[in-house]
Amino acid sequence: PVGENLKDHAVATVDFTAKDGLAALPSTAWTDPDQTTIDLFAHGSGLLSQSSQRLNFWTSVESASDGKTRYVQGTVSASANNTLKAKVYLTHGTTSVGTVAITASGSTEMSTKPLLHTEGDVEALTSFVDTLLGYARQPGSILSVPANATAEAIVAAASSGSHYLGTTQMGKECDGKSVVDVDTKVWGTDNIFVVDGSMHPEVPTGNTQAPIMVAAAYAAKRILALA
Repeated sequence: PVGENLKDHAVATVDFTAKDGLAALPSTAWTDPDQTTIDLFAHGSGLLSQSSQRLNFWTSVESASDGKTRYVQGTVSASANNTLKAKVYLTHGTTSVGTVAITASGSTEMSTKPLLHTEGDVEALTSFVDTLLGYARQPGSILSVPANATAEAIVAAASSGSHYLGTTQMGKECDGKSVVDVDTKVWGTDNIFVVDGSMHPEVPTGNTQAPIMVAAAYAAKRILALA
């Protein structure tokens, strides 16, 4: 099953306007930092040691169509003056899968994209985006959204988080679904191991970098122990 079970975070983007005004930092704050910013960076602090996302949040959504719980991560940044951009990631629990294939010429292609194929996934992401739009439309909200903005249209334009996983997924037994065992060794081989994002069978509730690093460190111990 190499190349199957491709998973990713679907990302829907909601743009808000700050009614009372919000000044975004100029790009030169990063490309031409002042001395204070440089000094702070030397101590692992300040603007250059941080991401552009100034707010992160997590929650869960239950889809009525299949009764499954799916998790959502949000990141918020100030992309321009008076503008807040919220990226909503559909994470753990997503049921949509894609495939990766190798062409006759030897190149790799995504033969099926892994985003929003199932009714439950679309429903969960749409529901939460609609909640965010509802917040901005509450009386007294300091944020606004276009009057014609709909959750359905925003989700229809959802993009990839580029957090690809699962195409050589791990399993406890060689059942035709997994590619590697719990030591990350490819079934039926003696010395072929896969240690990267593709061995993860499910997407995590956040960015894939940390889980991959943790799993890789643990996999190294398991591989060495086999000797």
